[in-house]
Amino acid sequence: MSDTNTPELLDQARAREVRDLMRDAGAGAYQTMIDNLERDLAKYTLLLQTHTDGAPMEDVRRVAHSLKGGSRAMGARALGELFATLEQHAKAGDINAARHLHEASGAAIASSMAALRELNANV
Repeated sequence: MSDTNTPELLDQARAREVRDLMRDAGAGAYQTMIDNLERDLAKYTLLLQTHTDGAPMEDVRRVAHSLKGGSRAMGARALGELFATLEQHAKAGDINAARHLHEASGAAIASSMAALRELNANV
């Protein structure tokens, strides 16, 4: 990414390390991690879209926290930063800020997932 305030999509060293470790776990293990992250991203999107204004934000915060950890563990730096910020919005009870940030981040999410799939394909 060209903006100096924006994290790179992937921590390449970390992402390769995880990919290589998962290769030892069996064929398709890294792809399963990618699929699980993508599934969880879809669930989070639905959670944000269906969350009732004024309702407790604990579910939103918990899922953002989980996605933050999963993203960072896989080396998806930009996603990790996005979900760290979304977690802070949820802690503050600001569903509108969380929704706005998530909606504005669609391209970064898609690019990050594409980068993980590309890394997996380049074994």
